[in-house]
Parts: sequence; C-alpha cells; structure tokens
Amino acid sequence: MLDVANGALVTELCDAPPSGPAQGSTPSNVALPADEARLFVTEADANAVAIFDLSAKSAGTEADVPAGANSFAIGRTDRHPRASA
Repeated sequence: MLDVANGALVTELCDAPPSGPAQGSTPSNVALPADEARLFVTEADANAVAIFDLSAKSAGTEADVPAGANSFAIGRTDRHPRASA
C-alpha cells in the first residue's frame, strides 16, 4: 500500500500461494469499495478472491474465498463484490 500524499510505502500486501512457493496465485483484477476498508483481488490460479483488510494495514489476507475456475474479473453489486470467470 502506498500513501499517495507523500509516495511512501506503507506496507506490502502478501498472499501465500495456494500450494506452496512453486505455484503462484496470478492476481488479475482488483475491486476497492467506496469505503476503502477492504481490497478484493481475483486469483485466477487459486480460483479464489483474496480479501485484504486495508484498515488493519497488515500484510496478509483476511480471507480467500472460492470463486470458481479461472476467476479473472470482479465487480461490485450494491452489497457485495462478485467474481466471474
């Protein structure tokens, strides 16, 4: 995460690969809701959406939610982000 006011690195967001270091998660798209509290990242190789709690400024994910094969897009409905393949 960057502090855009001064260009300083606040923290790096890390998400462990699904099957260890040899396999990546292939992040492909992101969604940031209006409240900017969480960041949703589609992970095509993991078939999941990683959820980062931005208010905690932690490095890890809050959750990895299964989203179907080769999830590559994410959008926002009125209430919840939605991933699609």
